Amino acid sequence: KRGFQLGVDGQYVDYNYRGSAKLEYLPNDDIENRSRHAYNLMHNQNLGQGVTLTVNWNGVSDNRYWQDFSSRLLQTSQQQLPKQLVLGYSPGSWWSSSLQVLRYQTLNPDPEHPVARPYFIEPQLAFSGRLPNWRNADFSVYGQFSKFVHPDLVEGSRLVAYPQLALPYIDPAFIVVPKFGLHATQYSLDRQAAGTPSSLTRVVPTFTLDSSMVFEREAAWFGRNHIQTLEPRLYY
Repeated sequence: KRGFQLGVDGQYVDYNYRGSAKLEYLPNDDIENRSRHAYNLMHNQNLGQGVTLTVNWNGVSDNRYWQDFSSRLLQTSQQQLPKQLVLGYSPGSWWSSSLQVLRYQTLNPDPEHPVARPYFIEPQLAFSGRLPNWRNADFSVYGQFSKFVHPDLVEGSRLVAYPQLALPYIDPAFIVVPKFGLHATQYSLDRQAAGTPSSLTRVVPTFTLDSSMVFEREAAWFGRNHIQTLEPRLYY
């Protein structure tokens, strides 16, 4: 009823990259009297020297594309189509970082029940590192800076820092790992209502205790010798 549609689905792979691409194109919808299309691109690439690139790019020509052309529930229920670029950098074994840009195409197939558009992240910079044997301790840190963008709502940036220090005590029969952390978050907001603070900060100390014991015994089942283990764990 709608005319001729072309669909292309391809995959490609090489030593340093791989991906898939899907495209649907209708030159002229005989009912709507216009062209319509949909596309999806997934790409992962190793750029060398610890640098990686990830692309997840999706889009359709109009709000009702999935309802008119797709019989897959997973697609017809999609209302937020991501357009994402991630650049990663991991030069060594103990730390890594990433730079991300994330936007969405929001579909509103039913005008009487509009779908709210989410925040765009433009950009987000993340860092994580871990030193497992730092003076008989396990030190890790996570940091993230995010810029949230929206045409109508309050905008702002968020800075997160989360250092943690674990002090593992290891014995052949048991292990006890107390961990201390400090979770700090800072918000800088725009378009705040009058009398509302534009800067918010919180600092939350954290503590966890992970412990386990190992019990072993020899056992014989169905004429064969085995070692039976029991490992109770207590985590607080």
